[in-house]
Amino acid sequence: MSVNISIETKNDELHFTVINDISTHQRRSKEDGYFGVGINSVKKILVNLYPERHELNITNTEKKYRVELILKLKDG
Repeated sequence: MSVNISIETKNDELHFTVINDISTHQRRSKEDGYFGVGINSVKKILVNLYPERHELNITNTEKKYRVELILKLKDG
């Protein structure tokens, strides 16, 4: 199992990206409907802390998850 984490700033934005392998257990959990509960909590927190100043993109393939979070560091 591998995890790649990237953090960088670009044009007053913080870009945080995580890519990790999906384990067999995670695949089964998703199929059983036990997936994504924490993601909904994170989305609510981002709306409260960074209203209209964040972008969260979550994609996955059969074998990998990719989460990219962009935070605008300055208003306007």
